[in-house]
Amino acid sequence: KSIINAYVDMKELLDDNHSLKYEFISNAEITLQKAWNSAYDRIIAFIITLEKEGTINMKERDNILQNIPNEVPYSLMDLINTIKHVYDIPNMITVFEESKYKKPIK
Repeated sequence: KSIINAYVDMKELLDDNHSLKYEFISNAEITLQKAWNSAYDRIIAFIITLEKEGTINMKERDNILQNIPNEVPYSLMDLINTIKHVYDIPNMITVFEESKYKKPIK
């Protein structure tokens, strides 16, 4: 429900501010990588904590870390499509598709 509410709020904001919509799309991949980097750092810290606590050993730690990509493995559209299907939001992708190739009118 929180994701749907956030989507509705975001859609209204972007619909009312066309230049913001273009700016969002232009910077989305950078923002996505920053979010991934932050999550990656927290995962690494958690795995190291597990090792220090003795929950996992060094070999298990290394195996886990090898399977976590340090670069975001998904595009913004992959994530939007996943959210769209999981939460059954039929028009979600159009907010991004409509503005992806359009520059704001100044």
